[in-house]
Amino acid sequence: MVFGDYALLLAGHPQIWAYRRTLGDRQILVVNNFSGQTVALPPHGNLQDVRGHCLISNYAPRVNLEGQVTLQPYESFAILVSQEK
Repeated sequence: MVFGDYALLLAGHPQIWAYRRTLGDRQILVVNNFSGQTVALPPHGNLQDVRGHCLISNYAPRVNLEGQVTLQPYESFAILVSQEK
C-alpha cells in the first residue's frame, strides 16, 4: 500500500478520502467515509464500474462499485481492481 503511484480522488470532499495506488498492472482502490453519516459516493470516472477483490472492509465486502453507491458511517474498504472488463 505504500509503493506505486498515488492518485487522490475526490480532492476536497469534506467526508470521503478516496485514492488509487498503481504499481505495474496492479491497482488498489481505497475509499473511506470519515463521517458518522451515510454519504452518497459522488460520480467520478475512477470510481465508476470498478470490479475486483475486496481486500479489507469494515462492513460487508465490496467487490464492485456500480451506479449509486452509499457509504455507511465510517465505512472503509480496499478493492484490488480487476483488469478484466
